[in-house]
Amino acid sequence: MALNRLQQLYRSVIVEAAAKPATWGDVSGAVPVHAVNPSCGDKLELALRLDETGRISGLAVPTTGCTISQASASLLVGVVAGKTRAEALTLTDEFIAMIREGTPAPAALGDAAALASVHEFPARVKCALLAWTALRQALGAKGAA
Repeated sequence: MALNRLQQLYRSVIVEAAAKPATWGDVSGAVPVHAVNPSCGDKLELALRLDETGRISGLAVPTTGCTISQASASLLVGVVAGKTRAEALTLTDEFIAMIREGTPAPAALGDAAALASVHEFPARVKCALLAWTALRQALGAKGAA
């Protein structure tokens, strides 16, 4: 079956994000958060730096594993770079709802909306959420996984 143009665009966004991991700002001295998805073998070490105002000033999420987990981690960086802790947590909650429940992607998620269809594939949900739940943990959110 041929992919429609939107599916082709989303596929290229995901493949490119996985191939070119994003890092933003200075993460020197950041305390890493390790996360593993044992069902798929995905692993990451998120490094987060907040400035004195609570705004994200550095973020790196080197990931090994499947294309979905790598793309999700890379897209996460672009979505939350420069955001306040509260803004980043809101965006994280919106991404998690999109992946777990299939809720529509808000415009603020940008290219991360390319992962919206992952909710249709239960075996890939943990792959898409790995970096986002690690970010919740790094931000010290209630209910962080």
